Amino acid sequence: MSWDSYHIFIHETNLHDVFLVEFFSKFIRKAEDNNLLDKYFYIRYWQGGPHIRFRFKKSGESDKYVIQELNKIFNEFNLEYDNPLVLKPEDYYRNHKFDGQPVKKEDLYWYDNRTIVNIPYKPEIDRYGGENVIGLSEDLFHISSKLSLLILEKIENNPNKKIIAALDLFSVAIQILEDKAKFNEIYSSFWAGHRNEKIDYPKLTHKLVDVYSSRYHYIKDNLNHIQYNEWYVNLKNILDDIVKNQTSYKVREQARISILASHIHMMNNRLGVYPHYESMIADVINQVIKKG
Repeated sequence: MSWDSYHIFIHETNLHDVFLVEFFSKFIRKAEDNNLLDKYFYIRYWQGGPHIRFRFKKSGESDKYVIQELNKIFNEFNLEYDNPLVLKPEDYYRNHKFDGQPVKKEDLYWYDNRTIVNIPYKPEIDRYGGENVIGLSEDLFHISSKLSLLILEKIENNPNKKIIAALDLFSVAIQILEDKAKFNEIYSSFWAGHRNEKIDYPKLTHKLVDVYSSRYHYIKDNLNHIQYNEWYVNLKNILDDIVKNQTSYKVREQARISILASHIHMMNNRLGVYPHYESMIADVINQVIKKG
Protein backbone atom coordinates (compact mmCIF):
# COMPACT_ATOMS: atom_id res chain seq x y z
CA MET A 1 0.00 0.00 0.00
CA SER A 2 1.53 3.33 -1.09
CA TRP A 3 1.53 6.63 0.74
CA ASP A 4 -0.57 9.60 -0.38
CA SER A 5 1.27 12.88 0.07
CA TYR A 6 0.02 16.45 0.32
CA HIS A 7 2.01 19.60 1.06
CA ILE A 8 0.04 22.21 2.99
CA PHE A 9 1.61 25.59 2.24
CA ILE A 10 1.31 28.03 5.12
CA HIS A 11 4.03 30.64 4.69
CA GLU A 12 3.40 32.08 8.16
CA THR A 13 5.53 29.73 10.26
CA ASN A 14 4.07 31.30 13.41
CA LEU A 15 0.72 29.76 12.39
CA HIS A 16 1.99 26.21 11.92
CA ASP A 17 1.30 25.26 15.54
CA VAL A 18 -2.11 26.93 15.36
CA PHE A 19 -3.02 24.89 12.29
CA LEU A 20 -1.67 21.64 13.74
CA VAL A 21 -3.36 21.98 17.14
CA GLU A 22 -6.64 23.72 16.34
CA PHE A 23 -7.41 22.15 12.96
CA PHE A 24 -5.15 19.29 11.87
CA SER A 25 -5.27 17.25 15.09
CA LYS A 26 -9.09 17.37 15.11
CA PHE A 27 -9.13 16.28 11.47
CA ILE A 28 -6.82 13.36 12.32
CA ARG A 29 -8.99 12.24 15.24
CA LYS A 30 -12.13 12.34 13.10
CA ALA A 31 -10.43 10.39 10.29
CA GLU A 32 -9.19 7.75 12.74
CA ASP A 33 -12.56 7.49 14.47
CA ASN A 34 -14.15 6.78 11.09
CA ASN A 35 -11.42 4.29 10.08
CA LEU A 36 -10.30 6.45 7.17
CA LEU A 37 -6.58 6.24 7.99
CA ASP A 38 -4.28 3.26 8.46
CA LYS A 39 -1.19 5.37 9.18
CA TYR A 40 -0.09 8.95 8.81
CA PHE A 41 2.79 11.24 9.61
CA TYR A 42 3.70 14.87 9.12
CA ILE A 43 6.80 17.04 9.01
CA ARG A 44 7.49 20.74 8.62
CA TYR A 45 9.63 21.78 5.66
CA TRP A 46 10.96 24.78 3.77
CA GLN A 47 11.33 23.80 0.08
CA GLY A 48 8.78 25.59 -2.10
CA GLY A 49 7.85 27.90 0.77
CA PRO A 50 7.13 27.07 4.43
CA HIS A 51 4.69 24.18 4.66
CA ILE A 52 3.57 21.01 6.42
CA ARG A 53 3.96 17.69 4.62
CA PHE A 54 1.15 15.24 5.34
CA ARG A 55 1.54 11.60 4.28
CA PHE A 56 -1.05 8.92 4.89
CA LYS A 57 -2.07 5.39 4.03
CA LYS A 58 -5.77 5.02 3.53
CA SER A 59 -8.26 2.37 4.53
CA GLY A 60 -9.87 0.96 1.38
CA GLU A 61 -11.13 3.67 -0.95
CA SER A 62 -11.20 6.37 1.70
CA ASP A 63 -8.56 8.68 0.20
CA LYS A 64 -11.11 11.00 -1.44
CA TYR A 65 -12.90 11.43 1.89
CA VAL A 66 -9.62 12.19 3.65
CA ILE A 67 -8.80 14.87 1.09
CA GLN A 68 -12.30 16.33 1.32
CA GLU A 69 -11.96 16.62 5.09
CA LEU A 70 -8.44 18.04 4.79
CA ASN A 71 -9.64 20.73 2.39
CA LYS A 72 -12.57 21.46 4.69
CA ILE A 73 -10.44 22.14 7.76
CA PHE A 74 -7.92 24.08 5.64
CA ASN A 75 -10.73 26.34 4.42
CA GLU A 76 -11.83 26.84 8.02
CA PHE A 77 -8.28 27.77 8.97
CA ASN A 78 -8.04 30.25 6.07
CA LEU A 79 -11.34 31.87 7.05
CA GLU A 80 -10.25 32.34 10.64
CA TYR A 81 -6.74 33.53 9.75
CA ASP A 82 -7.66 35.51 6.67
CA ASN A 83 -4.75 37.91 6.26
CA PRO A 84 -2.20 35.72 4.45
CA LEU A 85 1.42 36.76 4.28
CA VAL A 86 2.76 37.77 0.88
CA LEU A 87 6.20 36.19 0.80
CA LYS A 88 8.47 36.54 -2.23
CA PRO A 89 10.66 33.53 -3.09
CA GLU A 90 13.77 35.64 -3.67
CA ASP A 91 13.42 37.16 -0.19
CA TYR A 92 12.72 33.80 1.42
CA TYR A 93 15.59 31.91 -0.20
CA ARG A 94 18.16 34.71 0.08
CA ASN A 95 19.31 33.88 3.62
CA HIS A 96 18.09 30.28 3.91
CA LYS A 97 20.53 27.60 5.16
CA PHE A 98 18.94 24.78 3.10
CA ASP A 99 19.52 22.12 5.79
CA GLY A 100 23.22 23.01 5.64
CA GLN A 101 23.60 21.47 2.17
CA PRO A 102 24.09 23.13 -1.25
CA VAL A 103 20.90 23.22 -3.32
CA LYS A 104 20.51 23.37 -7.10
CA LYS A 105 18.72 26.43 -8.42
CA GLU A 106 16.06 24.29 -10.12
CA ASP A 107 15.18 22.80 -6.73
CA LEU A 108 14.21 26.23 -5.39
CA TYR A 109 10.67 26.02 -6.71
CA TRP A 110 7.76 27.92 -5.19
CA TYR A 111 4.11 27.42 -4.30
CA ASP A 112 1.60 30.08 -3.34
CA ASN A 113 0.64 30.62 0.27
CA ARG A 114 -2.51 28.87 1.57
CA THR A 115 -2.53 26.10 -1.03
CA ILE A 116 -2.55 22.30 -0.77
CA VAL A 117 -0.50 20.49 -3.40
CA ASN A 118 -0.35 16.76 -4.16
CA ILE A 119 3.40 16.04 -4.33
CA PRO A 120 4.70 12.43 -4.29
CA TYR A 121 6.48 11.17 -1.19
CA LYS A 122 10.10 10.16 -1.82
CA PRO A 123 11.40 8.30 1.24
CA GLU A 124 15.02 8.82 2.32
CA ILE A 125 15.75 5.13 2.00
CA ASP A 126 19.52 5.14 2.58
CA ARG A 127 19.29 7.52 5.52
CA TYR A 128 17.00 5.10 7.35
CA GLY A 129 18.84 1.86 6.62
CA GLY A 130 17.67 0.66 3.22
CA GLU A 131 14.64 -0.50 1.27
CA ASN A 132 13.92 -3.51 3.49
CA VAL A 133 13.62 -1.47 6.70
CA ILE A 134 12.19 1.89 5.59
CA GLY A 135 8.72 0.66 6.58
CA LEU A 136 9.90 0.29 10.18
CA SER A 137 11.02 3.92 10.29
CA GLU A 138 7.69 4.92 8.77
CA ASP A 139 5.99 3.10 11.64
CA LEU A 140 8.02 5.30 13.99
CA PHE A 141 7.09 8.40 11.98
CA HIS A 142 3.44 7.54 12.64
CA ILE A 143 3.98 6.93 16.37
CA SER A 144 6.07 10.11 16.70
CA SER A 145 3.48 12.20 14.86
CA LYS A 146 0.71 11.07 17.21
CA LEU A 147 2.83 11.89 20.26
CA SER A 148 4.00 15.24 18.92
CA LEU A 149 0.41 16.39 18.31
CA LEU A 150 -0.49 15.49 21.91
CA ILE A 151 2.54 17.43 23.17
CA LEU A 152 1.71 20.47 21.03
CA GLU A 153 -1.81 20.51 22.44
CA LYS A 154 -0.45 20.52 26.00
CA ILE A 155 2.28 23.15 25.62
CA GLU A 156 0.02 25.69 23.86
CA ASN A 157 2.68 27.19 21.58
CA ASN A 158 4.96 28.07 24.51
CA PRO A 159 8.56 28.15 23.18
CA ASN A 160 10.09 27.39 26.58
CA LYS A 161 7.88 24.33 27.02
CA LYS A 162 8.90 23.20 23.54
CA ILE A 163 12.55 23.15 24.58
CA ILE A 164 11.68 21.17 27.72
CA ALA A 165 9.69 18.69 25.60
CA ALA A 166 12.65 18.35 23.22
CA LEU A 167 14.96 17.73 26.20
CA ASP A 168 12.52 15.12 27.51
CA LEU A 169 12.39 13.23 24.23
CA PHE A 170 16.15 13.40 23.77
CA SER A 171 16.59 12.09 27.32
CA VAL A 172 14.20 9.21 26.66
CA ALA A 173 15.77 8.32 23.31
CA ILE A 174 19.36 8.04 24.53
CA GLN A 175 18.39 5.54 27.22
CA ILE A 176 18.55 2.86 24.52
CA LEU A 177 22.28 3.57 24.07
CA GLU A 178 25.25 2.35 26.07
CA ASP A 179 27.57 5.24 25.18
CA LYS A 180 25.36 8.26 25.70
CA ALA A 181 28.22 10.77 25.87
CA LYS A 182 29.54 9.73 22.46
CA PHE A 183 26.10 10.12 20.88
CA ASN A 184 25.54 13.51 22.52
CA GLU A 185 28.87 14.80 21.24
CA ILE A 186 28.21 13.54 17.70
CA TYR A 187 24.74 15.08 17.69
CA SER A 188 25.96 18.40 19.05
CA SER A 189 28.81 18.58 16.55
CA PHE A 190 26.52 17.80 13.61
CA TRP A 191 24.07 20.61 14.42
CA ALA A 192 26.59 23.18 15.68
CA GLY A 193 26.76 24.84 12.26
CA HIS A 194 23.11 25.83 12.55
CA ARG A 195 23.58 27.91 15.69
CA ASN A 196 22.18 31.44 15.71
CA GLU A 197 24.82 34.07 16.45
CA LYS A 198 22.24 36.19 18.26
CA ILE A 199 21.72 33.55 20.98
CA ASP A 200 24.01 33.35 24.02
CA TYR A 201 24.30 29.55 24.06
CA PRO A 202 26.69 29.18 27.04
CA LYS A 203 24.37 31.25 29.23
CA LEU A 204 21.23 29.44 28.06
CA THR A 205 22.90 26.02 28.38
CA HIS A 206 24.02 26.75 31.94
CA LYS A 207 20.51 27.85 32.90
CA LEU A 208 18.90 24.78 31.36
CA VAL A 209 21.35 22.40 33.04
CA ASP A 210 20.33 23.79 36.43
CA VAL A 211 16.62 23.72 35.62
CA TYR A 212 16.55 20.34 33.89
CA SER A 213 18.93 18.17 35.93
CA SER A 214 16.40 16.65 38.35
CA ARG A 215 13.89 16.11 35.55
CA TYR A 216 16.43 14.13 33.50
CA HIS A 217 17.16 11.77 36.39
CA TYR A 218 13.45 11.31 37.09
CA ILE A 219 12.85 10.34 33.45
CA LYS A 220 15.84 7.99 33.42
CA ASP A 221 14.70 6.22 36.58
CA ASN A 222 10.99 6.02 35.69
CA LEU A 223 10.86 5.01 32.04
CA ASN A 224 8.03 2.56 32.70
CA HIS A 225 5.80 5.20 34.25
CA ILE A 226 6.32 8.41 32.28
CA GLN A 227 4.04 9.73 29.52
CA TYR A 228 6.70 8.89 26.93
CA ASN A 229 6.87 5.19 27.79
CA GLU A 230 5.04 3.97 24.69
CA TRP A 231 7.31 6.01 22.44
CA TYR A 232 10.41 4.73 24.26
CA VAL A 233 9.36 1.07 23.95
CA ASN A 234 8.54 1.42 20.25
CA LEU A 235 11.71 3.37 19.55
CA LYS A 236 13.86 0.75 21.27
CA ASN A 237 12.22 -2.29 19.69
CA ILE A 238 11.86 -0.87 16.19
CA LEU A 239 15.39 0.53 16.15
CA ASP A 240 16.75 -2.87 17.22
CA ASP A 241 14.96 -4.45 14.25
CA ILE A 242 16.22 -1.78 11.88
CA VAL A 243 19.83 -2.14 13.00
CA LYS A 244 19.75 -5.94 12.63
CA ASN A 245 18.35 -5.80 9.09
CA GLN A 246 19.62 -2.52 7.63
CA THR A 247 21.89 -2.42 4.56
CA SER A 248 23.05 1.22 4.48
CA TYR A 249 25.82 1.09 7.09
CA LYS A 250 28.77 -1.30 7.36
CA VAL A 251 28.94 -1.02 11.15
CA ARG A 252 25.82 -1.70 13.21
CA GLU A 253 26.67 0.84 15.88
CA GLN A 254 27.02 3.54 13.24
CA ALA A 255 23.59 2.57 11.94
CA ARG A 256 22.12 2.84 15.44
CA ILE A 257 23.63 6.28 16.04
CA SER A 258 22.77 7.73 12.63
CA ILE A 259 19.21 6.43 12.43
CA LEU A 260 18.41 7.34 16.04
CA ALA A 261 19.78 10.85 15.41
CA SER A 262 17.51 11.17 12.38
CA HIS A 263 14.44 10.16 14.37
CA ILE A 264 15.29 12.60 17.17
CA HIS A 265 15.77 15.39 14.64
CA MET A 266 12.45 14.65 12.95
CA MET A 267 10.69 14.62 16.32
CA ASN A 268 12.13 18.08 16.99
CA ASN A 269 10.93 19.10 13.54
CA ARG A 270 7.37 17.98 14.32
CA LEU A 271 7.43 19.95 17.56
CA GLY A 272 8.69 23.04 15.76
CA VAL A 273 12.03 23.10 17.61
CA TYR A 274 14.39 24.81 15.20
CA PRO A 275 17.76 23.30 14.18
CA HIS A 276 19.65 26.17 15.82
CA TYR A 277 18.63 24.70 19.19
CA GLU A 278 19.52 21.07 18.48
CA SER A 279 23.22 21.27 19.28
CA MET A 280 22.42 22.99 22.55
CA ILE A 281 19.88 20.31 23.51
CA ALA A 282 22.56 17.62 23.23
CA ASP A 283 25.01 19.80 25.19
CA VAL A 284 22.52 20.31 28.01
CA ILE A 285 21.89 16.59 28.38
CA ASN A 286 25.60 15.81 28.22
CA GLN A 287 26.36 18.29 31.00
CA VAL A 288 23.47 17.02 33.11
CA ILE A 289 24.83 13.46 32.84
CA LYS A 290 28.37 14.57 33.75
CA LYS A 291 27.02 16.57 36.67
CA GLY A 292 25.35 13.42 38.03
